[in-house]
Amino acid sequence: MGTVQLESGLILFDNGQVAMDPACCCDPGPDPPVPCTFCENNNAPEEFSVTLEAGINITCNRCHFSEGTYILGTNGGCQWSAGGFFGCATIAGLPTVMVIRVILTEPTPGTIRLEVFLEAACVANHDVIYRKDYIAPLDCLNLNDTIPFFSNNREGCCDYSGTSATIAAI
Repeated sequence: MGTVQLESGLILFDNGQVAMDPACCCDPGPDPPVPCTFCENNNAPEEFSVTLEAGINITCNRCHFSEGTYILGTNGGCQWSAGGFFGCATIAGLPTVMVIRVILTEPTPGTIRLEVFLEAACVANHDVIYRKDYIAPLDCLNLNDTIPFFSNNREGCCDYSGTSATIAAI
């Protein structure tokens, strides 16, 4: 049987156990920040929590999405998403699927735009958008804010109203 040793040739002990024993291990702590140039110090969280209020469809009475909280993971490039949730009405007897995305952009120098997209397949090319602008840089690691409804960005969409999204860094 071999011996446990470090590069210096010394074996470390903790309370009579070899320090490399799993019992001596520690919690690695939170995930390190992910890079995002629009965030303060280029640091963004690995995940965001997005809470949606119930959508109220006021024109076509076809698509409804439920309120709820969703955890979005990073995609890199200042984008986060979660998908595969069933929502809206059914089409041909099958529930439709929605994807939620958070995207940070810089529409003008010194302005950071946070957009929450709810992409629902209940109508072709259907997006519901929540939008808020901030002065750069955005403190992404401590973000906890309500994002107001902005618009439907596609022609022919169901017309949603009275909704907001709350976003929080995890």
